[in-house]
Amino acid sequence: MESKTDKILAAAFRLIHQHGFKKVTMSDIAEAAELSRPTLYAEFANKEAVISAICAQHVARADAEVAARLPRAKSLKAQLALVFDIWIIVPFASVADSPSGLDLLGNIASYAPAATTALYAQFERHLTALLEPAMPGKRRHSSHPHARDQGPQGVDLDGRRAAPDDRRTDRHGRGDGELRLRDAGRLPARGR
Repeated sequence: MESKTDKILAAAFRLIHQHGFKKVTMSDIAEAAELSRPTLYAEFANKEAVISAICAQHVARADAEVAARLPRAKSLKAQLALVFDIWIIVPFASVADSPSGLDLLGNIASYAPAATTALYAQFERHLTALLEPAMPGKRRHSSHPHARDQGPQGVDLDGRRAAPDDRRTDRHGRGDGELRLRDAGRLPARGR
């Protein structure tokens, strides 16, 4: 039996998929889920909370699918293809042809910023887990129990914004990754 939350999220996704986030109201979602508005508001404070829950549901499903299918993918290429398929290709394809697909794809970060950040951070964790073992000599961020893993542009992989002093930059504003490549001789010095 479908839970009340699952019923709400399924109805909301169908409506948003068809009509777009901006046009769908909480009343529309309540009606489609066959619930009263007070019951809907007892579960979710607003549309942003609903879309955030849809994103969280996607993360949970994608994690479960990766866990189930990744052991069967033997090569790094097959593993990367699987992760990209689950996290990027299938979700994109599921909304790209809908009447409001472009709006949803282009604006999801403004509709649910924290959930979108968490989604991309989890995708990045999967990629990092696959790529780190294939990169000999690469310092692993997670080797120290108190180290905070950082993604691009000073965003921690857990979605928090890194403090400015958490990133190493040179006088030209080049970030830590670019500095490591330059220090290793893989990137020419510039800006002098």
